Amino acid sequence: MACTPYLSRREGRFYLQVRLSPLVARLLGRQFYRVSLRTNDYRQACARLTECIGWVHRMNDRMRLGSGNLAATTASRRIPSPARTRLGR
Repeated sequence: MACTPYLSRREGRFYLQVRLSPLVARLLGRQFYRVSLRTNDYRQACARLTECIGWVHRMNDRMRLGSGNLAATTASRRIPSPARTRLGR
């Protein structure tokens, strides 16, 4: 099995794990963004990872590039799980 970027496994489940930029990490109070992909199957995890990773990078870039109010607004709300929003769960 090849080492897939942003994919980690813990207790039989696969997780998306992304290191946030320093500014975003300060805003959110955490260095990594982790979310369960809700599967223990490697192939299904890779498919879900590709669906979710674009969403995470867009969020990170918008906050890092200084959309002003977006950074303050997003930091004050709970960030939705891309697995729930993208996968319809």
